Amino acid sequence: MSQPDPAKANNETPLADGGPLAPSPRLDTVPLDPASGNPAPLDQAYPDRPYPDTTSTVTPAPGAASSRPAGVPRTRAGAAWVAICAAAVVFLALIIFIAQNTASTQITFLGLHGSLPLAAALLAAALAGAGLVLVIGTTRIAQLRRLARSRAK
Repeated sequence: MSQPDPAKANNETPLADGGPLAPSPRLDTVPLDPASGNPAPLDQAYPDRPYPDTTSTVTPAPGAASSRPAGVPRTRAGAAWVAICAAAVVFLALIIFIAQNTASTQITFLGLHGSLPLAAALLAAALAGAGLVLVIGTTRIAQLRRLARSRAK
């Protein structure tokens, strides 16, 4: 039987710079800010630990135009409209691709032989690749969620 990892037993995590392990602050032990009653920022609650500077802000270049007027909120309808426009452009490019690649080509895969349009063969290969990425990505996300749940306990 193997010995438990002392880093996990003490709720320790490596520092971002790869330095030695330091105890992770538990959310229920973070001191409260006396003025607001909210949890104090970690860099103030634990000044002995190196936390990244989160106070800096990015300022636009002088004369740079904003992408939207100030005070106009983003909405789900606006996001949906942008997504539909992007999808329409992609589908238009797909239709042009299919129309320009109608020549028949011979396909051989695992002993199976056939003939189909070049566009269909390329799109099938692209969909197979996308499906493989989807399966691997879903597996990794599930793995990370299980790890997060086990660390939260």
